[in-house]
Amino acid sequence: MLTATLPRRDEPALLQRLFGTDTVEVTPFRASTVRRNITYSIRQSRSVDTDVVQLVKELETSYGDVGGKTIVYARSRDVVERLADLLSCPFIHSRQTDARKGEVLERLQARGVFRVVATSALGVGVDVPDIRSVVHVESPNSLRDYAQESGRAGRNGGAVQAIILTRRRTVGLEVEIQAFISTQGCRRAVLDGYLDDDTSRACCQVDKGEKACDNCSSMLATRLGESIITEDGGYDATVPKRVKEQLNPLHIGHSYCNDMHLLEADIDVSKPRKRRPARPE
Repeated sequence: MLTATLPRRDEPALLQRLFGTDTVEVTPFRASTVRRNITYSIRQSRSVDTDVVQLVKELETSYGDVGGKTIVYARSRDVVERLADLLSCPFIHSRQTDARKGEVLERLQARGVFRVVATSALGVGVDVPDIRSVVHVESPNSLRDYAQESGRAGRNGGAVQAIILTRRRTVGLEVEIQAFISTQGCRRAVLDGYLDDDTSRACCQVDKGEKACDNCSSMLATRLGESIITEDGGYDATVPKRVKEQLNPLHIGHSYCNDMHLLEADIDVSKPRKRRPARPE
């Protein structure tokens, strides 16, 4: 049996379901669940309808000529249908016929720009290489669901976005997804702890090719910002390209990662940098 998002703590329960006992001899083969090419971020939303339309347009503009797909997830059928109407795109939920769902999935797998709004009824096994963004409107049901659904993006190895649009109120959520949303530290650390039982991470390992989550990106920008951020919000022209790609200006201003020691080999923060003049107003 293969599964990509089974937490270690749930292995005995799975064995019990499969074999009627959790003492059966099984040889597990586990690899890290880390998805290095996904940028995880949280955006606070006051108006879901307005914000999701603006966000999807922003994301699709960022795709450029390469194009790509966007999945917007919501928990209820009513919200899915409303957002699909606002975004002028098809939707998938449990009340649809298999034929209609098949039509939408066929369009999702075709080449070109495409967007779809769905509940968890989109299902597993969706292997579309050019899904560029996964947006969750409202908090996901669980962190396991979120790991599965955000993992739809970036199957081709390209840089992708996984964004949750949420309100500040997180009371009543599953404790793990609440921790992921409300943490002021590294979001990957929460995922590692839940999925891999690994609590060793301090922050996104940008030096190993991981995309920084919004909190780690903000920490980098805050810690190194005097050296790399210009008056007009751009980057100092002398900053290495690899560093620029890790710092997403859309996320500057969010909270901090608990610890950050990466990239100091690339940037000597003690050395003043020449700054580009601000653009005229």
